[in-house]
Amino acid sequence: MEDASQDRLSYALSILAGDPCLQIGPGILSACRDIVFADPESAECSQVTETSLSTWLCDDALFFTLIKSDGQNLVYSHTNKVLYYAAPQAQLSAACPDGCSILCQFTVDKLPQESVPRLLAFDLLLPRGVDPAARGEALRALSVHMPAPLCCVQWVGPRRYLTPQFVSGLPHRASRGFALTTDARIVAGLPSI
Repeated sequence: MEDASQDRLSYALSILAGDPCLQIGPGILSACRDIVFADPESAECSQVTETSLSTWLCDDALFFTLIKSDGQNLVYSHTNKVLYYAAPQAQLSAACPDGCSILCQFTVDKLPQESVPRLLAFDLLLPRGVDPAARGEALRALSVHMPAPLCCVQWVGPRRYLTPQFVSGLPHRASRGFALTTDARIVAGLPSI
């Protein structure tokens, strides 16, 4: 099982990353903190309702953060906790504002003729306490700067619409979901879809 996970990470990094970035300033350091799945007994999980903004978790997903800082494009791997320079096909546009940090999950879409790597952007790191709906609006506004076709904005909507029928039409497997919280780094895991 560990070999398969390492193979997925190696594949994702071959697409997304270049050399490791060893110069980390305070702005970049704050973008390189991990996503935490809240404990089911936590306050974040107890507040999840049918209207909570939620999305699916790809089976075997790997999490990355795309970062634009001081004109540089960087990719942080949440799996191995390493910051890299972004590969050309994973760079945000030159017009993307500095200080932008986009949370994504990496998956592979299984299409009839081919398998296509995909980076699904689901949230934007903004100061703690910013409502998930406001972060979603800001993320959609930044979509013009995302490296298409590799990266796209993932659907996030009310929990009640995240149904087995909804996820059955996805080009990748998903059996669980998560709800966004007021802290973009903390997500509330949902039971099976």
